[in-house]
Amino acid sequence: MEVANASMYDGATSLAEAALMSLRIKKKQNKIHIHGNLNPDYKEVLKTFSNLAEAEIHDDISDLDKESACVIVSYPDFYGNIEDLQHLREKCDESGALLIVCVTEILSLGLLNAPSYADIVVGEASSIGVGLNFGGPHLGFFACSKKYVRQIPGRLCGATTDQDGKEGYVLTLNAREQHIRRDKATSNICSNQGLCATAFTIHASLLGEIGIKKLALLNHQKACKLADELSKLEGVQLLNDNFFNEFTIKFNKDSKEINKKLLERKIIGGLALDDNKMLIAVTETVSDEDMESLIISLKEIL
Repeated sequence: MEVANASMYDGATSLAEAALMSLRIKKKQNKIHIHGNLNPDYKEVLKTFSNLAEAEIHDDISDLDKESACVIVSYPDFYGNIEDLQHLREKCDESGALLIVCVTEILSLGLLNAPSYADIVVGEASSIGVGLNFGGPHLGFFACSKKYVRQIPGRLCGATTDQDGKEGYVLTLNAREQHIRRDKATSNICSNQGLCATAFTIHASLLGEIGIKKLALLNHQKACKLADELSKLEGVQLLNDNFFNEFTIKFNKDSKEINKKLLERKIIGGLALDDNKMLIAVTETVSDEDMESLIISLKEIL
């Protein structure tokens, strides 16, 4: 992407703002399409924003047409699957819709192909530099093609030089309507996550390109190791053909009850889903001992 703003509240609001931005760009088109499995929380935020804009949300792209403003796709999707999205670019070109790619784990881009075919790329960046802090705050990122820069929400910062020739950074673009005529504003997100954005920038700078790739690879290797071990257990089925550091398994027992029993053993399990499914995330902070404890406990529970 050619332009990135000075951050948003979180990945969910970044996605919702991207959808609203597509409605502004495609003025007479009011259909928002979701392809594949989007994070349910993101979807709820998207619905709230789209209701305010009186836009229609469609859960597939079967009726993609000239009235469609955008197609939203998660990369990887909610269950951890990684899809080749080039076919969506072609469908968007045919209908005139914008392609919005949502990346809920920015570290995945250390390994995955960059979604350079998208018109807008948004997502969550708090996993780099921002602590959990009992559930927040988060850090949404928002980037797009330069031709849409006048419609981008939030603030844009640019590099310049002062009268002494020293490098400096200034606020380049910020719609005054956000502060004065709120009914005319492109976005009513009037402040950014400055502290979180700074923490992210410092962490990312210290890692560098090679460090980010190594960290992403470490996440993926640990996830593969745990997925392999889990799939060997009786009563456990791995549902992914591919993934980054999150994957979905299915038990022959209630996943919520399994989580309760794991918690009794002082182990926080994955995200329990319907149909006995569980979403497992593995990061660089997970040790071999942690994974072994999970395997041993599941053998006893199952």
